Amino acid sequence: MTVKIRYLKKIFIGVAVILVFFLCSQAPWKYLLEETPLKLEATIKIDHDDTLQLFYLIADDTQYSEKDSIKLEVKESADFQSISFDIPSEDITGIRIDTGNLPGQIGIKNIKFKNFIKEYTWKADNIKSDFHLSEHIANIRVNNDIVYFEVTGNDPFLISEDVSRIYTSVKDDKYKYVYSYSSILMILLCIIFIFINSYKRIFAFLKDIMQGRKLIFELAKKDLQTRYLGSYLGVIWAFIQPVTTILVFWFVFQVGFKSAPVKDVPFILWLICGMIPWFFFSDSLTSATNAVLDNTYLVKKVVFKVSILPIIRIISALFVHVFFILIIFIMLLIYGYPLSIYNIQFFYYLVCTIILVLGLSWITSSFVIFLKDLGQIIGILIQFGFWLTPIFWSYTIMPVKYQYLLKLNPLYYIIQGYRDSFINHVWFWNYYNQTINFWIITSLVFIIGALLFRKLRPHFADVL
Repeated sequence: MTVKIRYLKKIFIGVAVILVFFLCSQAPWKYLLEETPLKLEATIKIDHDDTLQLFYLIADDTQYSEKDSIKLEVKESADFQSISFDIPSEDITGIRIDTGNLPGQIGIKNIKFKNFIKEYTWKADNIKSDFHLSEHIANIRVNNDIVYFEVTGNDPFLISEDVSRIYTSVKDDKYKYVYSYSSILMILLCIIFIFINSYKRIFAFLKDIMQGRKLIFELAKKDLQTRYLGSYLGVIWAFIQPVTTILVFWFVFQVGFKSAPVKDVPFILWLICGMIPWFFFSDSLTSATNAVLDNTYLVKKVVFKVSILPIIRIISALFVHVFFILIIFIMLLIYGYPLSIYNIQFFYYLVCTIILVLGLSWITSSFVIFLKDLGQIIGILIQFGFWLTPIFWSYTIMPVKYQYLLKLNPLYYIIQGYRDSFINHVWFWNYYNQTINFWIITSLVFIIGALLFRKLRPHFADVL
């Protein structure tokens, strides 16, 4: 009878998850798939009151007309002001911006297509290359990414008749958003389903870890000492290797290849903010994968909580990581970057890394007992991950259409987060979509890792 009730409970939860998914996923469909207004925005500075007018070509039209245009009154301003045109949601093939009727000077900082999902921006160089300027616009110059020009006649305008590809790209992102939304929601509901079905075992597992936290720290210190036992320099070797690797990459790419600063940030600062979190991740995962194999005498003790062995290796690597965080602060001060409130955000990304590594290490450390080759496979995958993650190269060098694939990598989120904390000064909630993506993947890995380790734990002693 109990078994039947258990299965009925699972069926009920499964049906509820499917129903919730169906109801939630239907909510945005009608709105997202309907034609929605597209905005054309610009930032301008004008030295006189005037009327701007936006003309747009629809589908197969070849001539601009008053019926397909929008007028906007602008006032004289010594500062830049934002203007916006709502374009009807149709197939736009060309646009023409009439810059008024009166002579004077105008500055344009940006022109952009924008909907509620994505935007495409023409900056100064794009404006000069993608727009044709009429003969009544003179003295064109660019200064600090601003295009300045003078209106000299009665019919000045900027015109571009190659915007269909841009509009189509922005519009099609609605459909990509729908599919992404549905996929994320499905994964999230799967996580909820797993959690509801196994929350007692998960909490029991985490409770065991919290009860053994003092033992974990003591064993972590001992692990760091014994790892280099017998060597002349001892634990100093844990710091020498990462420092040497950073120096080699710095010498090759900055001194050898003359790598320019990244967004006006000294290359060495940009490099260490990417490499130091990677070192922590790779060292933690590599050592935690073999944590059970390296401590077989503890596994065979009935009273010992084997689940803390990967955690011990992660804490051991954390000691070294804290040292390198201090190095980052020192380098920031050397290069004239003052301490900022944003710097404390690295604690958040450190927690992100620990939870991700812990989930992965529970999976790898439990499988490696049954498949000894997994340790070498993990080493190879870490090498691939190092070169595929933008650690010493910027993701902006990739084609835009492939950048979203790179951002699915949880390590991209962590490494970019360290750079946002120490260099870019951006809060993590500004990238809410990447944050949601990271925590969905990490939660799934963590829950699966905890359940898998607990499931395979009784068989460890038999295999070892």
